Amino acid sequence: ETIKYFYKNQIDESLKRAMAESCYHETLFQKNVKPVANPEFKLLELNKDNFKCEFVLYTQPQFTLNKYKEFEVPKPHMDTSPEDMYNKFLQELREKAGTSEPFSENDFVQQGDSVIVDYDCFKDDSLVQQLSTKGDVLTVGKNLPTFDENLMGMKIGETKEFLYKVPENTNSEFKGDTVKFCLTLISGSKNSPHPIDDELAKRYGAEDLQGLEQSLQMVASKQYEDTLNAKKIEQVTALLLDTNKFEVPSWLSLYQAQYSAASNKLNWESLPDDQKTSLLNAAVKSVQLSLILEKIREEEPDCQLSDEEILKILQDNISQMQNGKSFQETLDELNKNKLLPLVMNRMKDEH
Repeated sequence: ETIKYFYKNQIDESLKRAMAESCYHETLFQKNVKPVANPEFKLLELNKDNFKCEFVLYTQPQFTLNKYKEFEVPKPHMDTSPEDMYNKFLQELREKAGTSEPFSENDFVQQGDSVIVDYDCFKDDSLVQQLSTKGDVLTVGKNLPTFDENLMGMKIGETKEFLYKVPENTNSEFKGDTVKFCLTLISGSKNSPHPIDDELAKRYGAEDLQGLEQSLQMVASKQYEDTLNAKKIEQVTALLLDTNKFEVPSWLSLYQAQYSAASNKLNWESLPDDQKTSLLNAAVKSVQLSLILEKIREEEPDCQLSDEEILKILQDNISQMQNGKSFQETLDELNKNKLLPLVMNRMKDEH
């Protein structure tokens, strides 16, 4: 009786939570519905032997699963090969380990040079401060094509003006506009890649050149296969969406779009309308695919992940985030923001 007296509130709260959980699962069984995210409890009331609860439950849209396997998928076109990737990786290592010599009076900019430039941007003869900078360090061949084309052949102290059309698919307020750049070459250096020899290999932890080449070939082959598989997945995704069409509730696509914005550190409320529309359109397809895959998992038990497997993947993913928070802290934050079910569903979909 003493324990009941002192801990009555805690006991009542625990009992209400347990009974609410029971009501929630009983509702799912009776209504034969599948939830999306956790329920939102509006009322939990315990009066002697009587318990009352009210909650809002978001449910998955109903649709019939059509064809989802035995598609004929042509081999995707690849713009590169494992050998191309190998050569690219090797060249990058050579450049990182190479030497650099400052421009002489007669040197001019060539592919691969490192340069320091000042440039001002103008729109209708007005300076655009946010697109202007001083002392920018660039590697020729790794910038916007327009910049690289105009840098080629320049000498120290030379100034060049050129027009540039800001792409439509950027977040800039000047997207689609044509602006003028005034670019001055301040200094530059010639980069000489490291010779392909055993010394290069040892710089990167290999015993000799043969060991480095074998490692690079493995990396190149793996990246090639990953890229090829990603393209296959794109094709299968398009086929699944095309053969299983259904409407997605607006609240669900909005929920997904806002999650995508937050994942990319974007403030949903301050985004321009066209960017919101783009995120919403992508969210509709993402939700459709996720719901299709959920139905496939019901048909194909081998596609399921156990709770233990999900927990292990979640732990691995969180440990790689390096955000200074423990696994439990990150888990609690996801739960608090009602994002945990979405994260777990994504893990199932990827599997």
